[in-house]
Amino acid sequence: MDCDTAGYKEERYKEIADEMNHTLTKVGWKAAFIQESVPIIPISGWMGDNLIKKSEKMTWWKGKDVKNLAGQTVHVDTLLHALNDMAVVPERKTDAAMRLPISGAYKIKGVGDVLAGRVEQGEVKPGDEVVFMPTHTPANPCVGKVFTVEMHHKRVDKAGPGDNVGMNIKGLDKGNMPRTGDVMILKSDNTLRPVTDFTAQIQTLDIPGENKIGYSPIGFVRCGRSACRVQKINWKVGKETGGKKMEEPHALKANEMAEVVFAPCQPLIVDSFKNCEGLSRIAFLDGNTAVMLGKVVSTNMKQ
Repeated sequence: MDCDTAGYKEERYKEIADEMNHTLTKVGWKAAFIQESVPIIPISGWMGDNLIKKSEKMTWWKGKDVKNLAGQTVHVDTLLHALNDMAVVPERKTDAAMRLPISGAYKIKGVGDVLAGRVEQGEVKPGDEVVFMPTHTPANPCVGKVFTVEMHHKRVDKAGPGDNVGMNIKGLDKGNMPRTGDVMILKSDNTLRPVTDFTAQIQTLDIPGENKIGYSPIGFVRCGRSACRVQKINWKVGKETGGKKMEEPHALKANEMAEVVFAPCQPLIVDSFKNCEGLSRIAFLDGNTAVMLGKVVSTNMKQ
């Protein structure tokens, strides 16, 4: 409602709501779920309308009754209502294998080597012996020991999923330091390695022309990146296929769903959605343009 031409009009809201419903349906959301559980709220971020309090400028907006993931019906008037009453905090996998993508590496005077990142799953605590993939190799180790863990400039005994942390790491080899994009795991963990290839279910965006086998956009998984070559297209669904699954098509076009096998051109750490959701979310860019979004469903790791 911040647009000058919107003017808090119900017609503009309905236009945007219909467009959102169409987009969600097109990418695979079920129409019944959208109708029952997805509130589309008219807001003004600039003026604060319907953020915390119900706006007096949109008398036509009566709110919406929606079902949360627990099956309870709640009435949503504002963004705050949606976050407090409807949204459900996802399960935190504290007992899973530790995964911590590195977002920054720093040299702090008087402290030493400090690495920053967000815990995807598991827990990190002082005393943990860790390695950094894919920089770490048997021939050129990248190994350290967690000395301290801090959140918001305060030391903590441990950090869990969703926590953004800074860690003082001791014992790092100065000739082979961790890099932004590495994933920190426990030294005793041998379940995560760079992949030779991975299979992802993706949604193509507004790409021009066709993308065939050999196409190599840049894949981004958290802070890691690599050019990823399309090796095989298992199937696709789209306007061209009449909404039906086409096996082994020769190319991808805009606004299609597909299952594709990619091979990273540089060492890349990804994991399947079943094992680690955070390391399975992937975005592909061609130049500065996003061309595909998706999730990894299976991987083949290097031996």
